[in-house]
Amino acid sequence: MWGSPSWLENYLDLLQLEREEASFAYLEQICRRHLAVFPFENAGKLIDHHEGRFPSRLVPSMEEFLERHRAQQLGGTCYILNSHLFRLLRALGFDCRLLPVGESHVAILVRLPDLGGERVYVDVGSASPLYRPVRFETEPQNRTGFGGYEVRLRPVEDGEGRWRYTRHIDGRLGEPIWTFDPDTTVSSIQSFSKAIYRSYQPDGAFMTILRCQVWQWERSRSLSLVNNRFSIRHQDGAVEKRTLADRKAIRQVMEEEFGYPDFPSGRVMDILEERGVSVFPKSDTA
Repeated sequence: MWGSPSWLENYLDLLQLEREEASFAYLEQICRRHLAVFPFENAGKLIDHHEGRFPSRLVPSMEEFLERHRAQQLGGTCYILNSHLFRLLRALGFDCRLLPVGESHVAILVRLPDLGGERVYVDVGSASPLYRPVRFETEPQNRTGFGGYEVRLRPVEDGEGRWRYTRHIDGRLGEPIWTFDPDTTVSSIQSFSKAIYRSYQPDGAFMTILRCQVWQWERSRSLSLVNNRFSIRHQDGAVEKRTLADRKAIRQVMEEEFGYPDFPSGRVMDILEERGVSVFPKSDTA
């Protein structure tokens, strides 16, 4: 379409979606497909740091983001996933802004004309089942979940318009707990430069592990890999857990369960080992 960015068709093709008018229903389709197509993973982050692509850029370009997914089934963490979804939504005509959440997270606030200008919360970068826009202002008791995993956005009492983001797993409150102010938004990922720099510090949350997570709606399950711990969470709440013994087992899980034959798990493990980190705890091999 005339006036559209060159990458738009490529992005929609990966999501297996057609272009439509901006609406709540279309935004819900985009959120659901994004969680199924682009994994929450830190492999790209570790490789970028190791090969010196950071800090020359804060996040990959749109073209690189899409190509890395096609070639290696990469996605990213919150800054990559939500900043690129933000650009996609703007290109599709959505009225949206980036939303700082907590001290280290970014989400998206979208204003929808078919809901009378109501603001909704969108987030495909928290490894959580936020498969639809959250109508947090009109549904303050909202719950978005899958298989015993639930996210709630609640107004903070006497919080001067602030909201609290919490995760609940099998009925238990989990980490992190974030707060956000929907009236405090920005228009560029550059506004998060300090937080992104902090995330690349040697002790950063995603600099010392191998992480990959994705939602497979067609199979009614989600998959999670944290180092050599692999789990499958089913829609009925049942959870299967496996401890993977070696690199071959990790590679096999990435190919057979995730469907990611080119995911660079071996490369990431090499990088971690150079940093003195093993994804195989000694207790597993003792």
